[in-house]
Amino acid sequence: MAVLTPGGTTQFNLQDWAATAAGATHQKEVFNPTIYRYPGKIFGQGNQRKWERADLTEFGSGNLSTNDGSNLTSVSTMIGTPATITPVHRYIKTAWSEAEQAQIDIALRSGLPDEMEKCMAEGHDAAGLVNVASLTHVTTNAQVDAGIWRRVVSALMGYTNGEAMPGDSEKILGVFSHTAYSFLQNIEEFTHADVRGDSEDPLVKGIYTRGGGVNVRYSTVVYNDGSAWWNVVYVKEAFMIGWNLETHLTEDMNDLQRKLLLSSNMGVAVLNNNRAVAVKTTDDGSVL
Repeated sequence: MAVLTPGGTTQFNLQDWAATAAGATHQKEVFNPTIYRYPGKIFGQGNQRKWERADLTEFGSGNLSTNDGSNLTSVSTMIGTPATITPVHRYIKTAWSEAEQAQIDIALRSGLPDEMEKCMAEGHDAAGLVNVASLTHVTTNAQVDAGIWRRVVSALMGYTNGEAMPGDSEKILGVFSHTAYSFLQNIEEFTHADVRGDSEDPLVKGIYTRGGGVNVRYSTVVYNDGSAWWNVVYVKEAFMIGWNLETHLTEDMNDLQRKLLLSSNMGVAVLNNNRAVAVKTTDDGSVL
């Protein structure tokens, strides 16, 4: 006896399409929001003035009657070399026909701007992290172990003359590639509450990224030069970000074509080389 099979027949096989589209994945900004922001527009080039350390000289001791203080020879200039920052214009453009929009049941305009903004944010952070490769202080290893981690933090304390200390309101920051996550989780400072710096609240939920008072974050857009990932441990004033145009969306119609254009004009640069240490890793962490 013949049996009806409407599910296998095109004209009877009813389907439904969701009126919305699931979003794509993008890396959130973890680096740029943590660095020094240039005060004002950078125009074609921003120039950030800097002070240098003063020179301390002892005047004398004991009987000073033979020196009236009028012949001091040590002079502190204290004028440092300015740091420069140049802008780059970036954009994301998409377009579609109004005729096409009229014949579909999903509003393209409602979902596209959010996706474009997430992509732009990822691109901005990637552009900022490229600057790690121009740092002066660099260490290169296949992986990061406890000894390397502690030497890096110790070196940064020295380079900043003690201004940056672990646990000091989480002043020291870090951005590491996701490929380094498995290595860092083998370091005591990241897994033991009393060493990590939050012994008052040892039952930490989720992924806790403080290591010995250093606030470490992970990113999938850490710069890779083809042979290594350029991770970084730093303080806020190691890098600077400057803007001429914050991320801005414009919409336009040209005959029957609707266009969305997202653009920005900004730059990121090294501000102080002695306030950051680049940590290059070559092991991909056995990424699946």
